[in-house]
Amino acid sequence: MERFLNWWRRGAYSPTGECFDIGVTTRTALAQFEQDGNPIAGSVNPQSAGNGSLMRLAPVAIWGVKQGEKLMREAARVQSATTHGAPQCLDACEGYALILRAAILGAPFAEALRAAHGVGSDPIASILAGGWRGKDRDAIHSSGYVAHIIVGVVVSLAISAVASWPVHISPAAILGGFGFSAAVGIFFGYYPARKASNLNPIDALYYE
Repeated sequence: MERFLNWWRRGAYSPTGECFDIGVTTRTALAQFEQDGNPIAGSVNPQSAGNGSLMRLAPVAIWGVKQGEKLMREAARVQSATTHGAPQCLDACEGYALILRAAILGAPFAEALRAAHGVGSDPIASILAGGWRGKDRDAIHSSGYVAHIIVGVVVSLAISAVASWPVHISPAAILGGFGFSAAVGIFFGYYPARKASNLNPIDALYYE
């Protein structure tokens, strides 16, 4: 949590030297940790079930390959609880860690998915059990809500497996995607902020 604080307050580990694009749930948890020192600072409110802890989960699955399933499942939930304590977030992180670990160990797609069956409670449990199958495209949502993210990830993997579309990502594609994303992020983050900094505060509030 101290490293998270350094990132938030001082821009540590950031390519720009400052923190950017931090979510409300994460910021609130870090502020709480700053006050009382309790690292399990994530809100348990279901309305705060964002995707922040799921986004940083992959290293836990990699670590779990050698450390074993039991320790990995516990770690997946604890790392989520530091900033995202809602039950949906804990369940999603545990389930996705199991899927990733199975895939890393060489399990076929269907077997990797089965590794997460029985984890948690609804809505995450039904998604991990295959409740997304047969849904129309319009019924699959894309947002920051952790349940929507899990559906999107699993459906994407399913389409790739069923259609036998192998995924090959070249270094050039990675660098190109990173460069484009960085350029867009820098421009649309820096330019509005720079423009706003030159405004009279009263005028800025008026136009808000």
